[in-house]
Amino acid sequence: MYCIDGSDGDMLLTSNDVLNALRQWQQPTLTENATPLLSRLSHFSHVNQHGSPRLALNALLEDALRRLEGENAYLANLLLRRFVKGEKVLTIATAINVSESKFHEIQRAAVERLTAILLEVEAATRKGHAATVLQRLGVKSGEFLIGLDTHMQTLLPILADPESAGIISIEGMGGVGKSALAGALVRQLLYADGAWINAARVTARQTYFQLHGQLMPSLEPVPTVTAAVVALHRSLLGTQPPAVDVDQPQLVADLHRYLKNNKSLILIENLEEMVDVEALVDLLLHWVEPSKFILTSRRSFYGVNGVYHYQMNPLAHTDALALIRSTAAAGNLTDVVLATAEELQPIVDAVGGNGLALRFLLHQLHIYGLDEILADLDGARGEVIENLYTFLFQDSWIQLSAAAKQVLAAIGNAAPDGITMQALALVCPLPYAKIQSAIKQLVIHNLVDNYGSLRDRRYRVHEIMRTYLQATVMTA
Repeated sequence: MYCIDGSDGDMLLTSNDVLNALRQWQQPTLTENATPLLSRLSHFSHVNQHGSPRLALNALLEDALRRLEGENAYLANLLLRRFVKGEKVLTIATAINVSESKFHEIQRAAVERLTAILLEVEAATRKGHAATVLQRLGVKSGEFLIGLDTHMQTLLPILADPESAGIISIEGMGGVGKSALAGALVRQLLYADGAWINAARVTARQTYFQLHGQLMPSLEPVPTVTAAVVALHRSLLGTQPPAVDVDQPQLVADLHRYLKNNKSLILIENLEEMVDVEALVDLLLHWVEPSKFILTSRRSFYGVNGVYHYQMNPLAHTDALALIRSTAAAGNLTDVVLATAEELQPIVDAVGGNGLALRFLLHQLHIYGLDEILADLDGARGEVIENLYTFLFQDSWIQLSAAAKQVLAAIGNAAPDGITMQALALVCPLPYAKIQSAIKQLVIHNLVDNYGSLRDRRYRVHEIMRTYLQATVMTA
């Protein structure tokens, strides 16, 4: 028994499946015995378009037989005579001077090898198809993969299951690795399951942060629903719609038809930057099944129905230390690689598990000492530190009400294990209703951790947010 590499257990393909398919070579229509081969070897669907399952299956087997002939003409000829030409077992056994029992033994070995060839071709085709799509999308493997295992284990089964959520929104504060997780999910899904015919990526990001501390504005305008539709149409259907006077209803109809007939994986990044998110998600809901969508957003759109919300928090302490050491080793920061956990603790205390901030800080260590960098963070001084804080928090900060900023400062002053609504009401001189509204804003913008039990919630700030508040708000 063979298994397609990277697939789940239900993708097992046995030599009996291949034997049953060979037996139907001369049949005008296929029976259920051929279904396993058609459903579990997916590359024929997007590589060999032959118009019908019957022709596609024969083309698949012919290709495998040619490959078998190249390595063992004796076994290939035996299968050709038996199934393609339809000769009887006794006729072939007599011709090759073996008993019927020996013939079946040889045939079994030939089918086993043909099965292995089919799976080798499938694996190679999947890999090539995935690599081509990923290159077009610009999705890279990336270096920020530490700490993603738990997220992957949770989300991959949902995305792989046709009956599960069609839209997954990965939400969290800036810099925690939402795009890295989304990219890793897309890579894994495309390589593991050849049923994904296509993929597309739309990014609404308006500002890019370079690890040397510079902010780079996007050259693209703030995306609208129309712009997203045009981008998806161009990526999936290979067209170039006009920039003006776009016939959006026609493009929407084209995409609906395509996504319903071609299982595709769509990645939409930085949803919080989009204009009219509700209208976009409403469109996506009409396009799911079999296609699926992965969204990333700094903001949680809980008011939008039909979305599976997945909260991505900063790295745990051990993962943060692992990322520090891994990044330092890659950048030849020997002092950091050799440092003890106690010596590295001030880094985690300052920025916590925010992957972007950790990698930025390590980049600065090529030039400055750790004490100086930490002092700059604490004082929000220097252009690159200001740029980091601007990238992580400015857009969310300017959208907060005065009450939300006051409540955030109160949470920042609370103990590391957080504070309850009731405790906030005691330390924050605001009406209870305003505190409730402020908490809602802070949670939606992912500026606080929201955790606890069904009946009791606690709120706390991330380490990098605490550092930011102490450097800016609390010292103002």
